[in-house]
Amino acid sequence: MLCVILNSISSFGQEVKHTIGFVPASICFNKNFSYSHGISYHVQFNKNFIFAGMEGTLFNYLDGNRRNNDNSKLIPLLNESRFLYGREIVNKEKTRHVNQLKAQVGYHYFQHGTDQFYDYWHIDSIPSNGVKGISGFQTHSASLGIYWSTTRYKKDDVDKENPKARFVFEFNYLLGLGIHLKGFNEYAGYQESTPIKNTYGMHRNGMRFSFQNTFFLSNRLNLFIQYDLLVPPYIKYEADPKMYLLRGGESILPFFQSLKLGMHFSF
Repeated sequence: MLCVILNSISSFGQEVKHTIGFVPASICFNKNFSYSHGISYHVQFNKNFIFAGMEGTLFNYLDGNRRNNDNSKLIPLLNESRFLYGREIVNKEKTRHVNQLKAQVGYHYFQHGTDQFYDYWHIDSIPSNGVKGISGFQTHSASLGIYWSTTRYKKDDVDKENPKARFVFEFNYLLGLGIHLKGFNEYAGYQESTPIKNTYGMHRNGMRFSFQNTFFLSNRLNLFIQYDLLVPPYIKYEADPKMYLLRGGESILPFFQSLKLGMHFSF
C-alpha cells in the first residue's frame, strides 16, 4: 500500500524527500527495564508526509518481562508500531531558524507482556490445582496529534540548506479501538498458552509524548536522542482478592518511558 502511494506521488512530479531512521539502542522502563531496537521510514512531499515506524525487543534477555522467567515463551515481546499521515499547517522562517507545526492522524499498535513473578494477573483456577492468567496485551488505537519542530541554521546559511540542530515536540492522543489478551494455563509444573476472552471494560483514552534533539552531521545524516512517554489505552481490571495476596508493586502501571539513541539518513 505504501509503494502504491509513493508511486502516485512521483507520478505528479512532486518534490519528495525520503528519510530512514535507525534506533540501535533504546531503554524502556515499566517496573523493569527492556532494551529495544527500531526502524522508521518518513517521506515528505510538499506540505504532506507519511511516517511508518516499528520498535521492540528482539530476544528474551532484552525484554524485562521475559528475562530470567521460566515462562518466557508465553509472554509476548515488547513492540510498538505506528503509521501516520500528516500535513504542515505553519511554517515560519526567521534569520537563524525555522518553526514548523504539523497535524497528524494514523494508527498505533502496542504489545507488552506481564511480569509473571507476581500472581496479580491470575484470573481463574483450573483443574489439578492450576491457574489461568494473563500473559500480555495487544492494543489497537487511532492516533491524532501535533508535531512541532524548530530547526536551527548557521547565520551565514541564507538559503537554509545545511541545518545545525533540530528540536521536536510531538503529542498524540490515542483512542483505544480494541484490546486482545494473551494468556496461559499453569498446572502440575506445566505451562501452556491459551486465549483469554476480554470481558473487562476499557480505558479508551491514552497519549504519547515525545521530545527529540537532533544534531546534523550533514544535510543528509544526523544523530538524535529522544525521550518518549506512552500511556496506552488499557483494560479496567482489578485482581480477584480470592486469587492473590497483595504484597505491593503489583497494581497496573500503564506508563512506559523510553530513552533512545538513533540516526536519520535522508535522500
